[in-house]
Amino acid sequence: MELELRTVVHQIVLWATGQTIHNPHRILPLMIDAISEMNDSLLERDCTLPYDSVGRIIDVAFERNIINWGRIVAVFAYCAKMAKLKMNDDSYLLNLECDVGIALRNNVGSWFDRKRGWTGFEHFMGNRKQNKLIDLTMLGVKMFFSMF
Repeated sequence: MELELRTVVHQIVLWATGQTIHNPHRILPLMIDAISEMNDSLLERDCTLPYDSVGRIIDVAFERNIINWGRIVAVFAYCAKMAKLKMNDDSYLLNLECDVGIALRNNVGSWFDRKRGWTGFEHFMGNRKQNKLIDLTMLGVKMFFSMF
């Protein structure tokens, strides 16, 4: 589980910084689609996010122990935004990958396993357009990021 989470975090950083991704994880296109849906509210928005705010983002994303795929996508979207902003700082990018990977493992690891890992994410993305409740989750994530 931890290796898979960190692999996807690494590949999102590569994608966000325009680098080539060799052997992409099977869920990478789905994650990129989900992140791209947040473009208007996060990735293309001219906002200032503190570069050392990984811990704060994780704390807010999973406050009250509320975990869902929308919030996990939000963390990946934050990671992509920060990677894009700091694409020329290799040290920062490495720390970002490490910090996000560890934070996800610590905060969602057991939930992730119970939801069948990335297989559960694939199911979520496959059903998302048919399920208005899931769309509301994604809307909530957009509202979450409007705070920053």
